[in-house]
Amino acid sequence: MSRKLRYALTVVLSLALVGWVVYKVRHNPDWRNFDFSQFQAVLFRLDYRYLLVALFAIYSTYLLRSLRWREFLMPIKMTSITNLFTATVIGFGGLALLGRPGELVRPYLISRKEAMPVTTQMAVWVLERVYDLSMIIVIVGGVMFFSLDAEDLSPGKTRALQYLRTAGLSALVMTLFGILALVLFRRHWHTLVPWMMGRLHFLPGPLVSGIRSICEDFGQGLSSLRSSRAFLMGLLYTTLVWLSISLGYFVTFRAFGPPLSEFSFAAAVTVMGFAIGGSLLQVPAIGGGTQVFTIIALTEVFDVRPEAATSAALVLWLLTFVAVVPPALILLFRERLSLRKLRLLAAAE
Repeated sequence: MSRKLRYALTVVLSLALVGWVVYKVRHNPDWRNFDFSQFQAVLFRLDYRYLLVALFAIYSTYLLRSLRWREFLMPIKMTSITNLFTATVIGFGGLALLGRPGELVRPYLISRKEAMPVTTQMAVWVLERVYDLSMIIVIVGGVMFFSLDAEDLSPGKTRALQYLRTAGLSALVMTLFGILALVLFRRHWHTLVPWMMGRLHFLPGPLVSGIRSICEDFGQGLSSLRSSRAFLMGLLYTTLVWLSISLGYFVTFRAFGPPLSEFSFAAAVTVMGFAIGGSLLQVPAIGGGTQVFTIIALTEVFDVRPEAATSAALVLWLLTFVAVVPPALILLFRERLSLRKLRLLAAAE
């Protein structure tokens, strides 16, 4: 997807979110009568013991991601877990501060610290995205289809359960087909890529070259899974990453009073699924999509009051996106880097 098209889609979806917020404020009495004193009271009553557990669960994912990256690189080179962990923390800090372009900081830092080609790290980055997306769909889709019950929803929202189960089952089926396609592509990408490019001769040359580059990087990333160990360890670390994030959501809700503290694990994972969808629409250092989609899940699916839903969305965003910024800035200083350099790097990459 070109940068202009991605930008246009982001603008359109962002405007749609703004329109939804305006509509709710104007037509929903709960939002028109939003009580800021109650919003503050919800935050002041938080049980910070639960938040510390949630923070530990979120922080642990950066180590797990580093270990997974090392497994993917192991067929090529034995890398330093310290270097990978440093780059991972700085990379996610860059993601929080710079938005989606900050994702490219981590592959560049790893290539620099490990003296490896950037293209190799980009291939691993693509592979990591495939693992993450597949696991998100399996966990969220599986929970919505198999574990989410009518008891998890508020009265009057049981019809939404059928939609959620249908969405969960559809996501699981599409993921299975996607995994099958990946297995075939992994085995035959050397012949599939030229064949695909031959069928795209009607497209402009630069576009075809870009598609070829993406496909080849993807194929190289999948090639790191030639061994059973790389595949299984990647699967293990990915499972642990997303179970830790799911636990972070579940424990965070425990820090609030009822009804949030009464959420089941299935309900917490469902909210996480909405938040992940909203994370595609992030404004650097501000967020936006994550908070709005979390609020949509809590108010429209679980019928939580706007004050409690807004406070929960804010706390979850701080824990899952912003909490990595302080350690990232410390590591930036130690590496003699700056936010300006990160911004330039993200723009260049």
